[in-house]
Amino acid sequence: MLHVFYGNDIEKRTKALERFLEKLKKDQFNIEYFSDSDISPQSLSSIIYCSNLFGSKTALVLKHSIDNEEKSVFVLEKISEMSDSENLFIIVETDLKKPVLKDLEHANAEIEFFKTEKKAAEKPVIFSFTDSFGSRDKKNAWIIFRKMRDDNVSAEEIIPALFWAIKNALIVYKQQQNKLSPESTKLSPFVHKKALSMTNKFSDIELSYFLESLNHIYHEARSGNRDLDKDLELFILKALA
Repeated sequence: MLHVFYGNDIEKRTKALERFLEKLKKDQFNIEYFSDSDISPQSLSSIIYCSNLFGSKTALVLKHSIDNEEKSVFVLEKISEMSDSENLFIIVETDLKKPVLKDLEHANAEIEFFKTEKKAAEKPVIFSFTDSFGSRDKKNAWIIFRKMRDDNVSAEEIIPALFWAIKNALIVYKQQQNKLSPESTKLSPFVHKKALSMTNKFSDIELSYFLESLNHIYHEARSGNRDLDKDLELFILKALA
């Protein structure tokens, strides 16, 4: 048995998954979770071919195993076998390519799609947020962040923009420390100017810590261990305190 939850509306997708899992628990399913970091061909096969005693069944939640290039190879090879298994396999992804969707449809998977309707001004708003963050303007950064969340701009879209703004600032720090020309950074003059402004508001130690923190909360959320939206909010409040 095979069920798929995918799409970039993280909130709706998560709520639908939670409702589905609650129903399975009432139906006496044992729920197990595999993230992209701990799944293996052996562990997946053990669930596919496992027959449970006393008629109980297992529901295995596979989070972001298909968008991991290394793991996706053997996961996709097992789609038909997962579909034929007496246990239930639940695939959770943000995006699925058309060939993969076609394979899932051929395997008679139940597919649920959750799409966020993007606003026309979404990208400029994200850049306004990173500018306010880089200026250490806590009030304005928080107002813009809340507006983005109200407009359904996901944390998964905000984090990469913030990550690269901080990384560019660190590149400029290194350029200045080594007394190199701005051209050596290979950043456009516009991007270099913004990054330089951020270096006047944060130390290189702070910026390095921010990168580590963003990387950590992103991967923890993808592993199913943390709430990405809440952790991003907390990160912003602490970083701009």
